[in-house]
Amino acid sequence: MFSILLLAALAQENPFLPPDQRAFNRAKRIADREERARELKRILVEYPGSGGRDRIKLAMIDATARDEAEADRMYRAEFPNPIVSSRYKGPRKRTALLEAFAGADCGPCVAVDLAIAAALERYSRDELAVVVYHRNVPTPDPLAAPLSDTRADFYKTEAVPFYAIDGEVFLDGGGRSRAPAVFDALCERIEKALVAFEPVIDGPAMVVAVDPLVRHTGRNGIRFHHMVAGRGTARVAFAQDPATKRVARAYYADGR
Repeated sequence: MFSILLLAALAQENPFLPPDQRAFNRAKRIADREERARELKRILVEYPGSGGRDRIKLAMIDATARDEAEADRMYRAEFPNPIVSSRYKGPRKRTALLEAFAGADCGPCVAVDLAIAAALERYSRDELAVVVYHRNVPTPDPLAAPLSDTRADFYKTEAVPFYAIDGEVFLDGGGRSRAPAVFDALCERIEKALVAFEPVIDGPAMVVAVDPLVRHTGRNGIRFHHMVAGRGTARVAFAQDPATKRVARAYYADGR
């Protein structure tokens, strides 16, 4: 046990880490929230070029927000979504299904997460049904569910992020700066699906429980996670051909 504690301490005070990272590691161990917030603010001032500024700002929100509502306001002010979207006013013949695969510690998942948040504002529930499967990639994710691995295996794709629109897989992702480009490509594919011919697929629909909004700040800095699969009271239903992977009859089955 002693050796484990010693290794953990050495990891926190690793002399090969940059000084701002060592200072941040020390600040995280301060129990008093006000004192921790003061130390984090000092680090921001002392190391203005720190590559970990976003991480420090997230820790300051945690140390200073009095409740979830205030934390939400502070996060939105500090980390606004770079995507500017407007309501879709084009044609629709059917409801498109967007299934995304991501992880709360996955850096390249940031652009997809932000694009999904903007897509949920752009499209109505009659236009787009969304399910986001969290996976334990690259590290264990508390939002992951067994169904996530089942669906990833179905699509024969292990990497994250990726998404499927009506069963067609697309690999895309990146950091915050790529979010607008990822969103534009996503919208183009969704809007193509909205006017596509809907196949006839026999058999019962698959129903997935989703939570419309989960608050959890992982290592990639995203606080708001939308339509998280395997939890919550909302339901997304769809029929899918196991051979072609084509999707039909996608809709929200919770009646809201």
